[in-house]
Amino acid sequence: MHIEPSKTASAWIPKSPGSHQITYRTPLEQLPAFVDALFSPFSPLLSATLVVRTSVFAPKALAALLAAHNLDSDLALGQGIRATSSAEARALLIAALSDWADFWYVPSPKHFSLYADHDQYSTFFAPRRGQLSRIRGSLQASGFEEVPGWLRAGPS
Repeated sequence: MHIEPSKTASAWIPKSPGSHQITYRTPLEQLPAFVDALFSPFSPLLSATLVVRTSVFAPKALAALLAAHNLDSDLALGQGIRATSSAEARALLIAALSDWADFWYVPSPKHFSLYADHDQYSTFFAPRRGQLSRIRGSLQASGFEEVPGWLRAGPS
């Protein structure tokens, strides 16, 4: 895992995240199961990049994760965190979802992009409906709640 400068990290934020989207409530009490259900149709992920856009409170879980990897835990907004393995990608998403932050999360291979906000909504974007169908099927089978009709306007 490593920190990417703002200029490099901004390249990971989708300019046009995809015309198809679905939104789920972020289940704070079940984050590991939520992330596992999200990843299961796309395993293995090779890496992921997370870019924090805003934070309501200091992101304690992200800071702890960065410290555990001997990285500066004082992350500036707009900087990226690059996970370089599937296990790191999973840990990074769980930590970010548990903090009160708005962020982009883009896995590799790029099957989808995720914008999560501090109001506990996770919006998944994809260029094709089939990729969203795989996410929806996996999350619904695991009992997670979709927010019908919620549309997020482009990149934040």
